Amino acid sequence: MNELDLKILLVGDTCVGKTSILSKYIDDIFEENHISTIGVEYKVKSIIINGIKINLRIWDSSGQDRFRSITQSFFRNADGILFIFDLTEKKTFEGVKQWLIDSEYYDLNIKKILVGNKVDLVEKRKVDKVIIDNFVKKIQLKYYEMSAKDGTNIDNTFRELAEMILSGLSKEDLNEKLNYNNLDIKRDGSFRISNPKKKQKKKYC
Repeated sequence: MNELDLKILLVGDTCVGKTSILSKYIDDIFEENHISTIGVEYKVKSIIINGIKINLRIWDSSGQDRFRSITQSFFRNADGILFIFDLTEKKTFEGVKQWLIDSEYYDLNIKKILVGNKVDLVEKRKVDKVIIDNFVKKIQLKYYEMSAKDGTNIDNTFRELAEMILSGLSKEDLNEKLNYNNLDIKRDGSFRISNPKKKQKKKYC
């Protein structure tokens, strides 16, 4: 079976739920209290689309200001980005707008989806859906509301992003990526990148 590697980024302010989303998607695990990401972490999940094995190489970035320059460097050569904010914190919705601006400096062709996380916390919601809908219509961006706790829309969103990336590739680009991936696998096998060990404790991030 042909294999294709896609570089996916999760970006957004600190404690919006990026790590929780990734843990739910990869391991089907959710923790109320967990350790916040320092710098960038990395995990892989494979899915099948149109007979092609898609290796989603997902980078979970810290939203802390002191790591912002590190996170921005990962925009280079990214295939897709999930821009994530917390539906219970208005300031993270404003923050995600700056992350969108940052991404424009690197590649206008990166496929992007806006994500409002913690939709399960209905009574604590602070970001009105009308405001979000008006924003995404203005910038022509797809939008999903998800929950890292109960898994709402997580699988669908990652698959949608992968399909968007594939549909945006020309036949020549797709063949080039497939040939490169197959050659790399035959010679070296799939590569691995160690996760950083230094952590800080946060809640529901």
